[in-house]
Amino acid sequence: RRALGIPERATEQATQLFQHAMRINQHYVHPAVSNVLINYKTDEAPADVVTDLARRLRESPMLHATSVLLLINGITDGRTLVSPEGVRAIFEAAMDNDTTTTAMRAMLLSAYGRYHYLVLRDIQNAVALTMAAAEQDPRSPIAQLNLAKLAIELNEIGIATAAHSAAQ
Repeated sequence: RRALGIPERATEQATQLFQHAMRINQHYVHPAVSNVLINYKTDEAPADVVTDLARRLRESPMLHATSVLLLINGITDGRTLVSPEGVRAIFEAAMDNDTTTTAMRAMLLSAYGRYHYLVLRDIQNAVALTMAAAEQDPRSPIAQLNLAKLAIELNEIGIATAAHSAAQ
């Protein structure tokens, strides 16, 4: 038997720990997200893994945006592979959670808009989602700056200027 390299062994050990944590608590989101992040870099995450993650996101008694944003950004940046349907399921589950705050909704909308723009090349939905993020939390400078960046890329200087002003 071939000896595992340190990175392979570390991934295997981490996966075992994540799976153990997931069995202990059926609502625990963090190990499910971490499992997807480390195990699906070259192969797409299977539907059952995504379905379980979406269920956890929807049912979590206290959802934190950080892990969901790390996952969506990892997918957007090409570090993790999840189907477009899987990404939509993850996004919708996080948005459906009753504990998702207004600020979290704005961040999720913005991240999902970025995914639509960079991965799906779906400009219309990217703009709609990014504008929805800015409307969801108008006091959030991040949502406004994300809208300004997208508007600049689309050469919509008036929208970019207004969003930049709103961010200040």
